[in-house]
Amino acid sequence: MSVIAPYLILGQCSENPAECGSAPAAAQPAQTNGANTQYTAEDGSPQAQQGAQKPQQPSMMPSLMLMLAIIAIFYFVGIRPQKKQAEKQRSLQDGLKRGDRVFTNSGILGRVQNVDENIITLEVAKNTNIKILKSQINGFQPDETEST
Repeated sequence: MSVIAPYLILGQCSENPAECGSAPAAAQPAQTNGANTQYTAEDGSPQAQQGAQKPQQPSMMPSLMLMLAIIAIFYFVGIRPQKKQAEKQRSLQDGLKRGDRVFTNSGILGRVQNVDENIITLEVAKNTNIKILKSQINGFQPDETEST
């Protein structure tokens, strides 16, 4: 290794290395470690090497922010609307009374004849009643006057 190389690392001879023939008076070699030479200032304190700094570890903040953004998107797009729909369905099923015209998940249309805790009796035709689970009621039938 030449005498000029340590000064290039410190940035003292960056413009014209040929002019840096000897060490400046302010910096004297302190210790030699093979290719790594550290220089100390006149007062004996080590000078910082500009080219040999340790790389900083990447911050976890961008990753954490991205994860929180994805969770928020899933909540507002998927979970929240599903909870609202389930609450609406639950309130519809709890509010059923005799005489309501409803349709089931399987597409059966009928009029509510009897409401028990979990079972509803539907009249699907004159003198034809069926029993179904309350959870299978999907909604109210639209009035026949509206669908023309």
